[in-house]
Amino acid sequence: MKGFIGFIVFVVAISAGFVWYLTDVPGTKSIGAPTALTSEEEDLRDVLQSHVVKLSRDIGSRSNSDPSRLAQAAGYVEDSLRRTGLELRRETIEASGRSALNLIADLRGTTKPGEIVLVGTHFDTPRNSPGADCNATGVAVAIELAKRLSSNGSERTLRFAFFSLSESPFAGTDGQGAFQHAKKCAEKQEKIVAAIMLEGLGSYSDVEGSQSVPFPFGFSYPSKGNFVAFLSDVNSRDLLRQVVARFRASSRMPSEGCALPGLFPGFSGTDAAAFSRGGFPAVLVTDTGIERNPEYGRPSDTHDRLDYGRMARAALGIEATVAALSRSNAGAP
Repeated sequence: MKGFIGFIVFVVAISAGFVWYLTDVPGTKSIGAPTALTSEEEDLRDVLQSHVVKLSRDIGSRSNSDPSRLAQAAGYVEDSLRRTGLELRRETIEASGRSALNLIADLRGTTKPGEIVLVGTHFDTPRNSPGADCNATGVAVAIELAKRLSSNGSERTLRFAFFSLSESPFAGTDGQGAFQHAKKCAEKQEKIVAAIMLEGLGSYSDVEGSQSVPFPFGFSYPSKGNFVAFLSDVNSRDLLRQVVARFRASSRMPSEGCALPGLFPGFSGTDAAAFSRGGFPAVLVTDTGIERNPEYGRPSDTHDRLDYGRMARAALGIEATVAALSRSNAGAP
């Protein structure tokens, strides 16, 4: 009996140590009570909301089975970035006999153009969903980051990528738009030092029990869905720690970080997982999607359910993080 108890204690200790390793990220999770929005956050809140409304209400469901609406969404992104000075191009992709495109916008680096910091998101949605949180929010933030960061220049090359073929049945496969771009980058021997993927950034709640956490991370994560999460696979853990540290140094937005096994359910089909499979370090920035927002990716995933104030606060923290990564002295993971 003592031997069995000892074995159980050993297993629990090993499991706790493993979870600690996966969730050990630097910095303070949050700083004090929530504060009122600044004027900059208020302005950005309104702009982000206008993007989400346009994509999810005016254009609507952007399923890969509806090429006309996907084309409208792509056109909207291109028009939004037209005056930024970024080098815009369309990248044709194909999977299972279906043609689609990725949109790529580059700002060439001034001192280290061969090193690329990529900000990625996907503009397609699940079938029959307006996709406000999934993923008009990610697209909205990526558009505004591109506008704001392109005006300052960058030592490393900044790339803003908008993917399609990200939803079922392509998620987690070689046909996924993000994976196809990563594969092209690898074939061209491009050096992507950091890929920051944005997916679901508009849902937040201070209600106890609003955050679901999959086993075995329940005891280490909060039960209120008021934070932004940074997730990677174990191979990208160094980048994850670097990104979380920079975010926490510049933002009062509560945050959590975790490195996951690459095949972990809910992560394996993401664009971050696709880039990691393609050989590049990648981090997913998210409100955790269905783990917090029961409407995520469903017909009820509408623009009026989202918290644009906290979305703006998260976006400014992500902007500061990407700006830091774009400097040549930021180091590579």
